[in-house]
Amino acid sequence: MTSSISLPARLDSKNAPGLAEELMALADTPVRIDASSVTVGSTLCLQVLVAEARQWSGAGRDFAVESPSKPFLDACAILGLSPADIGIHLSPEGQE
Repeated sequence: MTSSISLPARLDSKNAPGLAEELMALADTPVRIDASSVTVGSTLCLQVLVAEARQWSGAGRDFAVESPSKPFLDACAILGLSPADIGIHLSPEGQE
Protein backbone atom coordinates (compact mmCIF):
# COMPACT_ATOMS: atom_id res chain seq x y z
CA MET A 1 0.00 0.00 0.00
CA THR A 2 1.36 3.42 -0.98
CA SER A 3 1.10 6.28 1.49
CA SER A 4 0.51 9.85 0.34
CA ILE A 5 1.60 13.14 1.87
CA SER A 6 0.69 16.63 0.69
CA LEU A 7 3.29 19.26 1.47
CA PRO A 8 2.11 22.59 2.89
CA ALA A 9 2.35 25.80 0.87
CA ARG A 10 5.01 27.17 3.20
CA LEU A 11 7.53 24.40 3.48
CA ASP A 12 9.62 26.42 5.91
CA SER A 13 12.05 25.33 8.60
CA LYS A 14 9.42 25.08 11.34
CA ASN A 15 7.81 22.25 9.30
CA ALA A 16 11.00 20.18 9.05
CA PRO A 17 10.70 18.23 12.34
CA GLY A 18 7.08 17.29 11.65
CA LEU A 19 7.89 16.28 8.07
CA ALA A 20 10.76 14.12 9.27
CA GLU A 21 8.56 12.44 11.89
CA GLU A 22 5.75 11.85 9.40
CA LEU A 23 8.13 10.25 6.92
CA MET A 24 9.86 8.13 9.56
CA ALA A 25 6.45 6.73 10.55
CA LEU A 26 6.00 5.60 6.95
CA ALA A 27 9.47 4.09 6.58
CA ASP A 28 8.20 0.61 5.70
CA THR A 29 5.87 1.69 2.89
CA PRO A 30 6.20 3.26 -0.54
CA VAL A 31 5.42 6.96 -0.37
CA ARG A 32 4.16 9.62 -2.78
CA ILE A 33 4.59 13.28 -1.86
CA ASP A 34 2.47 15.96 -3.50
CA ALA A 35 4.54 19.14 -3.86
CA SER A 36 2.07 21.03 -6.05
CA SER A 37 1.06 23.56 -3.36
CA VAL A 38 4.55 24.57 -2.26
CA THR A 39 5.20 28.31 -2.60
CA VAL A 40 8.21 28.47 -0.24
CA GLY A 41 10.78 25.71 0.21
CA SER A 42 13.36 25.90 2.98
CA THR A 43 16.79 24.34 2.97
CA LEU A 44 16.01 22.30 6.07
CA CYS A 45 12.84 20.73 4.64
CA LEU A 46 14.58 19.98 1.36
CA GLN A 47 17.39 18.32 3.32
CA VAL A 48 14.80 16.13 5.04
CA LEU A 49 13.37 15.12 1.66
CA VAL A 50 16.82 14.36 0.19
CA ALA A 51 17.76 12.24 3.21
CA GLU A 52 14.50 10.32 3.11
CA ALA A 53 14.71 9.80 -0.68
CA ARG A 54 18.15 8.27 -0.18
CA GLN A 55 16.97 6.11 2.70
CA TRP A 56 13.98 4.79 0.73
CA SER A 57 16.14 4.16 -2.34
CA GLY A 58 18.76 2.32 -0.31
CA ALA A 59 16.05 0.10 1.15
CA GLY A 60 14.58 -0.59 -2.29
CA ARG A 61 11.30 1.18 -1.53
CA ASP A 62 9.49 3.65 -3.78
CA PHE A 63 9.76 7.33 -2.83
CA ALA A 64 8.42 9.93 -5.24
CA VAL A 65 7.80 13.65 -5.12
CA GLU A 66 4.99 14.38 -7.55
CA SER A 67 3.62 17.51 -9.21
CA PRO A 68 6.38 19.81 -7.95
CA SER A 69 5.44 23.48 -8.13
CA LYS A 70 7.78 25.95 -9.82
CA PRO A 71 8.77 27.50 -6.46
CA PHE A 72 9.59 24.01 -5.16
CA LEU A 73 11.77 23.29 -8.20
CA ASP A 74 13.37 26.74 -7.93
CA ALA A 75 14.28 26.10 -4.27
CA CYS A 76 15.87 22.79 -5.28
CA ALA A 77 17.84 24.46 -8.07
CA ILE A 78 19.13 27.19 -5.74
CA LEU A 79 20.58 24.45 -3.52
CA GLY A 80 22.05 22.58 -6.50
CA LEU A 81 19.66 19.64 -6.16
CA SER A 82 18.66 17.70 -9.22
CA PRO A 83 15.10 16.40 -9.48
CA ALA A 84 16.40 12.87 -8.87
CA ASP A 85 18.13 13.95 -5.63
CA ILE A 86 14.77 14.76 -4.12
CA GLY A 87 12.69 11.91 -5.57
CA ILE A 88 11.24 13.65 -8.62
CA HIS A 89 11.13 11.30 -11.58
CA LEU A 90 11.10 13.16 -14.88
CA SER A 91 10.44 11.72 -18.32
CA PRO A 92 13.01 12.31 -21.08
CA GLU A 93 11.04 15.39 -22.16
CA GLY A 94 11.60 16.93 -18.72
CA GLN A 95 8.03 16.44 -17.55
CA GLU A 96 7.02 14.46 -14.49
